Order: sequence, then structure tokens, then C-alpha cells
Amino acid sequence: MKPFPTLPSLLFAFGALLVAVASAQEPARAHPPQDPQLEAALDDCWIDIDGKADDPDDGVDADLMDLCMADKGFDAPPEPAPRPDGGPPPRRSSP
Repeated sequence: MKPFPTLPSLLFAFGALLVAVASAQEPARAHPPQDPQLEAALDDCWIDIDGKADDPDDGVDADLMDLCMADKGFDAPPEPAPRPDGGPPPRRSSP
């Protein structure tokens, strides 16, 4: 009887099973589908404000972007209200 040659194979199979189960339990982090008209308006405003194509965080003023989007018929999402104790608003959780 040789139990040791099968032990590494069983441990590997058990580990692979644990990885598969753990990855199945993790919630999906996909972005919600966007409206093609909204995407086109965002791209147009980005170009109008001289945003750089290769750097989405190049310091474009958010107020200018909001004004451009409002001109195209898309309102900015409402800001969350501050907490009653005057602290910052709660962070939005991803669905």
C-alpha cells in the first residue's frame, strides 16, 4: 500500500476545487450597460473641453463637463446629501 504518491494529486485536486468555488462566490464587477447616446455625448464633451484621449483623468473641470452634458440634454446625477452630523455623504456602493 502506497498512500504517498496519491496524496499530492489529491491535495492539488482539492486546491483546484477550492479555487473554483471561491471564484464562483465572488460577485461580478461588470459595469452596467450604458446608453449609446450618453456615451456619444460624453465623448463629444470630452473632445470639446480638450480632454486627452489617452488620459481620462487629465484635470478636465467637472463643472465644464456638467455644463456641456446639460447642453446636450443629460443632467448630472444628484449629489448625495451630507450626514446629519455634518460629515461627508456616505459612499455609493456598487450594485
